[in-house]
Amino acid sequence: MIKTIIHTADWQYNEASKRLKNACDYAAEQYFKKLDEYSLEYDYCEMLQVIPGDLFDRKEKSSIAEFIWVKDFLDRCCTYSETIITVGNHDYDTKDKDRKKPTLLRLLADGFDIPGLTYYEKSGIYEYNEQFRFFVFLIGNTTGNLTIFKKV
Repeated sequence: MIKTIIHTADWQYNEASKRLKNACDYAAEQYFKKLDEYSLEYDYCEMLQVIPGDLFDRKEKSSIAEFIWVKDFLDRCCTYSETIITVGNHDYDTKDKDRKKPTLLRLLADGFDIPGLTYYEKSGIYEYNEQFRFFVFLIGNTTGNLTIFKKV
């Protein structure tokens, strides 16, 4: 049973900006120290991390190094607990108004088997388990009624 939800957002990792890269590296180090502390109190299945987007800073120009940093960050997050990510406005090509191109997070979630990682990309209500539903609202990704997505 989940006893604590850990929320973090807006990492906006960017190798081209030394200031942002250094800030993200430092923040990640501090974040994982905190997760080390929490893991002494909670088991894997008692924690849930929620990261609502903007893991990348600039989708259109993200480098392989940035992609690998985000992948490694999520890999490490999932060693502590299941982790849910959603897309943010920095994670997709803003010129793709119809969102036909896959987001970097979609490529990451589909291309790598990261145990414990769940990716919600569309606006809707997601049934995570019998205890939790997540309401995801993404600007520019809503038309009419929200879809209820059942966990498979």
